[in-house]
Amino acid sequence: MSRRLLPGLLAQCELWTRILPLTAGVLLVGVAASYLQHGFLIGGAHGVPLAGPNCQVELWQLLVLGFTAGYAMALVGGATGLVSLPVNLSVFGFNTVSVSPTVQLETFLNPFGALLGFRRTGQWNLDFALPLCAGAAGGALVGPFIRVGWLPDPVPFKAAVGVALIFVAVQMLSRLRFSATALAETSAPRTGPMLILTVARSWSSLEIDYGEGPRRMSTLRLVLLGAGVGVVGTTLGVGGGFLLVPILAEFYHLPMRVIVA
Repeated sequence: MSRRLLPGLLAQCELWTRILPLTAGVLLVGVAASYLQHGFLIGGAHGVPLAGPNCQVELWQLLVLGFTAGYAMALVGGATGLVSLPVNLSVFGFNTVSVSPTVQLETFLNPFGALLGFRRTGQWNLDFALPLCAGAAGGALVGPFIRVGWLPDPVPFKAAVGVALIFVAVQMLSRLRFSATALAETSAPRTGPMLILTVARSWSSLEIDYGEGPRRMSTLRLVLLGAGVGVVGTTLGVGGGFLLVPILAEFYHLPMRVIVA
């Protein structure tokens, strides 16, 4: 009985001691930033000044959008921006250049809640994430210049977002043929934790083991992959997961439980 209750108690402890305090802190920071920047709380009759006159949105709508995008991101590892950006552009009427950094900030903050849970279950590996993040940090410096210099107008920018959404849709549909195998894999009970261990690492290569045998990867290729994803992600203002997840799944043949965190 105690073993059955233990996961639930751990989840409740994490909810009350980590997730809710983190959420409340972010909300307070958001309210403070709104008053410091505009002198009032955005939304409703006040509107959102940086979003332009066509953006008439209530504060609760922004909260629901953030919650939904964060929930989707925790499931697939890269949906925050691709959920928020189209809604901001098409539903809320947020069509100014400021939409990209706004969604980018949301994309940056949303994963922290999920990462707490992934860390507790051992479902992440910092050695694997480091070269990807290092490359993305460099590529992220290029994306804003492309956004402002080449895609300042809403029409070509929406076209670029549409291409990204089509890519995601095609990638997800193409994987339907593997659905039976994936369902069988997720339905099988796991007897141990989902640990992703580092077997060996150097400046040129990284070897990890996630319970299905070791996998060696080139560190330089991971850095270059992160850089390319960083350029595209910051140009659109979305997270890089929509590119990174399918690439790691298709070309590196890594399971989703290794990729998401």
